[in-house]
Amino acid sequence: MRRFSERKAVALAWTLAGVWTALIWLLIPFARSLQEISGRLAGGGFQRLAAVLGGGGAGLAVLAWVWQKPRTRAIRRTAWLVAVGALTVWVFRAQLQTSVEAFHFFEYSTLGFLLFRAWRQHVRDPLVFPIAACCLALVSWADEFLQWLMPGRFWDIRDIRLNVLAGVVILAFIAQVVRPEGIRPPVA
Repeated sequence: MRRFSERKAVALAWTLAGVWTALIWLLIPFARSLQEISGRLAGGGFQRLAAVLGGGGAGLAVLAWVWQKPRTRAIRRTAWLVAVGALTVWVFRAQLQTSVEAFHFFEYSTLGFLLFRAWRQHVRDPLVFPIAACCLALVSWADEFLQWLMPGRFWDIRDIRLNVLAGVVILAFIAQVVRPEGIRPPVA
């Protein structure tokens, strides 16, 4: 019975990652229309403001979680949380050219988390993080390729870089702040 539940967990993790990837790719033809609608309804900076408020709220919740746990490595985890937060702020201030790119940050950080969960079922050492990042880069490259096929859209290496940065931020957060059970050195 336990083996069956492990298979279900693996299938669910990969299904969630696959469905999220499919949603990202299926939204490509509608991206410009959605961008215009959200701009008209909420103003140009809505996506960036929503991302900053959501990320800030999540950061505070995680900080409370870190200090609620036994004090082991709370200072180290807090330092990493500040570093990940600073990296996120840098990406938002220096790398995003439009407020819509903040939505990409959400999409690909979520995908990074889902890919980590899926690969964690197979890889139980720190190698899971670069594997998830490489998969995220492949999905991002495919995303740009699909955009290139759409009329009026183009392939841009900068978008791939931003998408991968979003995934790396969440993977660094998982690796250094959350530090999930079962992911332990050395690399097998």
